[in-house]
Amino acid sequence: MAKILVVDDNEQLRDLLKDVVESWGYEVLEASQGRSCLALAQKEHPNIILLDVMLPGLSGYEVCQSLKEDPSTHDISIIMVSALTDVEDRIHGFKVGADNFLVKPINYEELRAIVTKHLNEQQYQATLAKHTTGR
Repeated sequence: MAKILVVDDNEQLRDLLKDVVESWGYEVLEASQGRSCLALAQKEHPNIILLDVMLPGLSGYEVCQSLKEDPSTHDISIIMVSALTDVEDRIHGFKVGADNFLVKPINYEELRAIVTKHLNEQQYQATLAKHTTGR
């Protein structure tokens, strides 16, 4: 079962997102801050992280960049989620390594399509690596 880490400092939004993603059949992990996200990503290695931009301590941008620079977590798909609507904010997200960027309020059908796409890509890459290495 795929693991998805939901990171948001707003408990109500995090709980809602958790409930929706669990209803799709995925295991959901939660974090409310950037530093706890980094620790959980290292420990649990989720398939996808739904990462809020505005977090206490480390911002989502800083967390994303750190995860993408770390060889042990660089392959985790990161979908940044933010109330920020300026194109510059999305561009900054992509520059620090985000795989996708959604603006709040979240359209759950769009989120589900993006999550499915990333999981399918990961499965394809794993299959390709298995055939390439023979393992």
